[in-house]
Amino acid sequence: GGVAKTTTSVALAEVFSAEMRKKVLIIDLDPQTNATIMLLGEDKWLELNSQGHTLAQLFKDAMNPDVKKFNLDATLQKRVGDVQEAKGIDLLPSSLDLIDVQDQLAAAPSGKFYAVNPVELLWRAIKSKLDDYDIVIVDCPPNLGIVTLNGLRLSDAYIIPTIPDHLSTYGIPQIVTRVGEFAQAIGEEIEPLGIVI
Repeated sequence: GGVAKTTTSVALAEVFSAEMRKKVLIIDLDPQTNATIMLLGEDKWLELNSQGHTLAQLFKDAMNPDVKKFNLDATLQKRVGDVQEAKGIDLLPSSLDLIDVQDQLAAAPSGKFYAVNPVELLWRAIKSKLDDYDIVIVDCPPNLGIVTLNGLRLSDAYIIPTIPDHLSTYGIPQIVTRVGEFAQAIGEEIEPLGIVI
């Protein structure tokens, strides 16, 4: 944490929208919910969270497949943010509840014919909307757990924000290796675009 992951994600979305007129989707998978609060404000986030209109509900549904409460249309927030020129940004908001959910996802039921893969929950839920956007930016937590793997599953590429000190850069080779192994395992290419300092 503390290496400007969220700031980088939101700033990129604002530049793509305002300067390049791109339609951008931000997916906030970080339980700290900073991108969500930056783009919606705390009051709107509290309202959505209390109604179950965050990505945490999608992952909670995976643990109880008989009850489907996640509503993509109600969760997807349109034209978010305060930058006047950047009105092409939509958001799938996060929740603090993701902290509790992440550890439980590995034990989620695999469904009939073992068709439910816990790293494909997000992709399966939103794949019908992905073509509506020029760019999708996923703000991930600082780990390679199941929630982050859900973000990587729908990614073509990734960047690694860091600060220029020895401890912060120490794990970068391991991240690149692990993401490469994950990409190979799912039969997709996920290109490392570089490091942001």
